[in-house]
Amino acid sequence: MQILKENSITQKTWLKIQSDNVLSKKVEDIYKIESIRAKILLNRGVSLEDIPVFIDPKLKNSMKDPFLIKDMAELTKRIHHYLISGEKIMLLGDYDVDGITSTTILFSYLKNLKANVDTYIPNRYNEGYGISFKALENIAKIKPKLLILLDNGTVSFNEILKAKEEGIEVIIIDHHAVDTKLPEATAFVNPKRGDDRSLNENLCTVGLVFLVLVALNSYLESKNYFTEKNVAKENLMKYLDLVALGTVCDMMPLVGLNRALVFQGIKIIHKRENIGLKALADSLGINKPIDVESLGFSFGACINAGSRMGESRLALDLFLATEEAVAINLAQRLISLNQQRQVEEDKIIQAATLEISQQNLEEESVIFVGSQFWSAGIVGIIAGRIKENYGKPALIYSVDEASGVATGSGRSIEGVDLGNIIIGAKQKGLLLKGGGHSQAAGFSFAMEKKEELFSFLKEKVNFALRNKEVKRNLIVDEVLPIYAINENFATNLVQLQPFGINFKEPTFMLSNVCLSNIKQIGRNKNHLMMDVSDIKYKLKAFCYKALPSILGENILQHENKFVDMVVETKLNFYQGKNYVNLVILDIASS
Repeated sequence: MQILKENSITQKTWLKIQSDNVLSKKVEDIYKIESIRAKILLNRGVSLEDIPVFIDPKLKNSMKDPFLIKDMAELTKRIHHYLISGEKIMLLGDYDVDGITSTTILFSYLKNLKANVDTYIPNRYNEGYGISFKALENIAKIKPKLLILLDNGTVSFNEILKAKEEGIEVIIIDHHAVDTKLPEATAFVNPKRGDDRSLNENLCTVGLVFLVLVALNSYLESKNYFTEKNVAKENLMKYLDLVALGTVCDMMPLVGLNRALVFQGIKIIHKRENIGLKALADSLGINKPIDVESLGFSFGACINAGSRMGESRLALDLFLATEEAVAINLAQRLISLNQQRQVEEDKIIQAATLEISQQNLEEESVIFVGSQFWSAGIVGIIAGRIKENYGKPALIYSVDEASGVATGSGRSIEGVDLGNIIIGAKQKGLLLKGGGHSQAAGFSFAMEKKEELFSFLKEKVNFALRNKEVKRNLIVDEVLPIYAINENFATNLVQLQPFGINFKEPTFMLSNVCLSNIKQIGRNKNHLMMDVSDIKYKLKAFCYKALPSILGENILQHENKFVDMVVETKLNFYQGKNYVNLVILDIASS
């Protein structure tokens, strides 16, 4: 890595990836692609032989036999049993995008096979995450014989035992971090369990559910189910739109099978066959091609708003809607809830930033802060923003003053497996509940354990970072003159999508460019729009959620001044034309 800048406005070091020009030219010649695409692929560590898989990801090249997943064979046998018997199956999904999409596609699949199946999405505030005793009490009244837990259940040991006492068989499909012991379910499909050798640990639950459907199609065909019941074998490709949505919103690495699922899933999204997804896109006014960014920030934010604002089933009802008018009403309700959520989020982020400053938490390796006045449904978003602003793992919580119990959510940085840290805290007796994966986790604890828990978190994060560079780095793919960023350049980059975790958006450094015509835009005037130019060439640039932040405040102070900056490029379509814009990630003195 070549150091380009140290101590930028946001106290980051800009590092340029050192390109192998000989190998880059070889990639250009073999695969007939442009220099910039060749460099980006090599910069992301893609090997020469894997480049075709990244340029055109196909399921057949990435998907292994789903029966390699531990307990998959038992799962298919038990579901087949309940399809034949006609006994009630209940699907309990988490209230986030991964859980909602998982529940949608498994319910739709089973319903099309004439199963006696129903769904249950817990209320975040009344029942909490996953299979709580309260949720189980409500489910038991419906008298299902099989309960399938989707995106939850991995550490719900006592609740699963209680379900079995009620005469309910339990199957788990989940991807969260696994404890040293396993839940006593008939089938526990989670590639993170120690005895699973399928190499699918990067999949989130909706990706696993897709593999479950592949396995079920195969098993049911072997049992002549489709012929005997006179039902059609499902074309599973139609579910890839929701698989892509759940995978992106759960921040899964966009490599391997995930990359193929998202790449092919976006194609299905563009067909606009899911009435609910179409209604949401139309209600949001999205008229450009859907990409990872719009899935995560536009669709994902609205879908999650339902549970965050106390209406956990809303998104599931949207995706299962069969009438356009119903879907539009549900989509508009989600959008309205998301707007309310944004207002609350802005208030909490300001309060959290002040609290962090007053407690000098900027000096710690992990940020751990909460309040009785912060909504438990919003803290996950706050944790994500705090993590980005400070470059550290952030755990934010809401306190129930009456019970003395705090409920929170955490977001992590590369190199710190937060899910395992939370599992460790639970094993040590510091948490009442906890679970998650490497980049995100949920937890609850008694407030008297707060200081001991904070010490444990700092110890584990420090240990994880012991051999890592602790200063904050911003990786740059190439240093470019601004005139090099044109429509053709941006179009070439678009062809490398999807970008996301483990296959990040390309970044570029621009030297000695002028900021002018800076305007505060957006509902709360917290985004910045400006012109970035050299002597002859000018582009429109944006800095999102810039205020309040050190970056945004410094951009305002540098109006009509020359700076260096790191940017991403965006190709936007508006009123029949393509426009190339920049998104500013950081600036430094020129």
